[in-house]
Amino acid sequence: MMNLKYLLAAILNENKAADTLYRANKEFFKEFFMPSLCVYRDFFRALVAAALARETIGWARRKRIREARRLYGKLEAQLIYCPDNIVNKLYLINAELEFCRGRYTTALLKYQKSIFFAKRERLRLDHALACEKAGRMLHQAGRYSESVQFTQQARELYLSWGALVKVNQIDAFIVSTKS
Repeated sequence: MMNLKYLLAAILNENKAADTLYRANKEFFKEFFMPSLCVYRDFFRALVAAALARETIGWARRKRIREARRLYGKLEAQLIYCPDNIVNKLYLINAELEFCRGRYTTALLKYQKSIFFAKRERLRLDHALACEKAGRMLHQAGRYSESVQFTQQARELYLSWGALVKVNQIDAFIVSTKS
């Protein structure tokens, strides 16, 4: 149950809640997380760390970026076992780290690569996440028309996946960007 709560918090962009859940139950996640889900645990952990790095400054920011890089390295080590499942995740984490540094053009290229590989492997959740995060980055960069295209694509992917809470969350984001 704890695994599911953590993954849902991370998927719903509830980064502080996901971080709190992880830190409060660190030993549980180390011992009882199913091996097949370790890739997703580390992937979402890296995304949460990168998102929280954008919200902080100074030492705390550097600590979060280091954590995301460490988890990136763990995922990279798994690349030889299941490259089709991991390569898009590596590009997405890398894109998020570029976004942290304010390198929007480089980040966009990495988001697009993540989208390409997720789409090619039919990983709908990863495809939707990459589109959503690219849309949010473009919005912050002031590229609103491109942002809407990516977020609408994410909305359609979440809808086809049956993630109605994410669809509502994206609808609220789209409405807030238009006003």
